[in-house]
Amino acid sequence: MMKEYLNAVLINKSAATYGEQPVYRMVFQTPKGICSFWVARDAYNAGRIGEKGTLVFAGNRMESFGTIHNSCSQTVTERSWLRLQA
Repeated sequence: MMKEYLNAVLINKSAATYGEQPVYRMVFQTPKGICSFWVARDAYNAGRIGEKGTLVFAGNRMESFGTIHNSCSQTVTERSWLRLQA
Protein backbone atom coordinates (compact mmCIF):
# COMPACT_ATOMS: atom_id res chain seq x y z
CA MET A 1 0.00 0.00 0.00
CA MET A 2 1.31 3.43 -0.95
CA LYS A 3 2.13 5.90 1.81
CA GLU A 4 0.64 9.38 1.77
CA TYR A 5 2.26 12.44 3.30
CA LEU A 6 0.14 15.47 4.24
CA ASN A 7 0.70 18.61 6.30
CA ALA A 8 -1.76 18.35 9.18
CA VAL A 9 -2.94 19.87 12.43
CA LEU A 10 -4.14 17.67 15.30
CA ILE A 11 -7.57 19.16 15.99
CA ASN A 12 -9.07 16.61 18.39
CA LYS A 13 -8.43 13.31 20.13
CA SER A 14 -10.59 10.94 22.12
CA ALA A 15 -10.40 7.74 24.14
CA ALA A 16 -13.16 5.16 24.42
CA THR A 17 -13.71 1.49 25.12
CA TYR A 18 -14.33 -1.00 22.32
CA GLY A 19 -15.56 -4.14 24.00
CA GLU A 20 -13.14 -4.34 26.91
CA GLN A 21 -10.24 -2.78 25.00
CA PRO A 22 -9.40 0.92 25.30
CA VAL A 23 -9.12 2.61 21.91
CA TYR A 24 -7.64 5.98 21.06
CA ARG A 25 -8.42 8.25 18.14
CA MET A 26 -6.68 11.30 16.70
CA VAL A 27 -8.45 13.73 14.34
CA PHE A 28 -6.51 15.85 11.84
CA GLN A 29 -7.21 18.81 9.59
CA THR A 30 -5.37 18.39 6.28
CA PRO A 31 -5.48 20.10 2.88
CA LYS A 32 -7.77 17.22 1.77
CA GLY A 33 -10.17 17.74 4.69
CA ILE A 34 -10.64 16.20 8.13
CA CYS A 35 -9.61 12.60 8.79
CA SER A 36 -9.23 10.39 11.85
CA PHE A 37 -7.20 7.35 12.81
CA TRP A 38 -7.24 4.84 15.65
CA VAL A 39 -3.81 5.02 17.30
CA ALA A 40 -1.77 3.38 20.06
CA ARG A 41 -1.92 4.81 23.57
CA ASP A 42 1.64 6.14 23.34
CA ALA A 43 0.85 8.09 20.16
CA TYR A 44 -2.39 9.38 21.71
CA ASN A 45 -0.59 10.57 24.85
CA ALA A 46 2.20 12.24 22.85
CA GLY A 47 -0.13 14.22 20.57
CA ARG A 48 -1.12 17.75 21.57
CA ILE A 49 -4.21 19.43 20.13
CA GLY A 50 -3.07 22.27 17.88
CA GLU A 51 0.21 20.53 17.05
CA LYS A 52 1.30 20.77 13.40
CA GLY A 53 3.36 18.21 11.51
CA THR A 54 3.57 15.83 8.61
CA LEU A 55 0.97 13.07 8.76
CA VAL A 56 2.14 9.79 7.20
CA PHE A 57 -0.40 7.05 6.58
CA ALA A 58 -1.04 4.05 4.37
CA GLY A 59 -4.64 3.00 3.86
CA ASN A 60 -6.40 3.08 7.23
CA ARG A 61 -3.20 3.07 9.31
CA MET A 62 -1.47 6.18 10.59
CA GLU A 63 2.28 5.54 10.62
CA SER A 64 3.45 8.83 12.11
CA PHE A 65 2.61 12.44 12.80
CA GLY A 66 5.59 14.76 13.19
CA THR A 67 7.89 12.99 15.65
CA ILE A 68 5.12 10.68 16.92
CA HIS A 69 5.29 7.10 15.67
CA ASN A 70 2.20 4.93 15.85
CA SER A 71 2.75 1.30 16.86
CA CYS A 72 -0.95 0.49 16.74
CA SER A 73 -1.92 -2.69 14.94
CA GLN A 74 -5.51 -2.75 16.18
CA THR A 75 -8.13 -4.47 14.09
CA VAL A 76 -10.38 -1.44 14.62
CA THR A 77 -9.55 0.97 11.80
CA GLU A 78 -11.12 4.13 10.53
CA ARG A 79 -9.96 6.75 8.13
CA SER A 80 -12.95 8.67 6.95
CA TRP A 81 -12.67 11.99 5.23
CA LEU A 82 -15.28 13.84 7.20
CA ARG A 83 -15.23 17.00 5.12
CA LEU A 84 -13.46 17.73 1.86
CA GLN A 85 -12.39 21.24 1.10
CA ALA A 86 -13.56 22.77 -2.17
